[in-house]
Amino acid sequence: MLTNGAPYNSTQLLSIWAYQWGIPGGAIGLGAAISLVLFPLLTIVVAGVLFLLRRPE
Repeated sequence: MLTNGAPYNSTQLLSIWAYQWGIPGGAIGLGAAISLVLFPLLTIVVAGVLFLLRRPE
């Protein structure tokens, strides 16, 4: 995030990617679509991590 994706977008965050398509890129619909696809994916990942962290050993 602080490196603006450098070198060669290797540190690019998905949320920043959606923002760059939407606001500076002028494709607000595409940025919104990326965000809508990311939300359920991230929800599933977070639920999986919470499940693994809360299970008894």
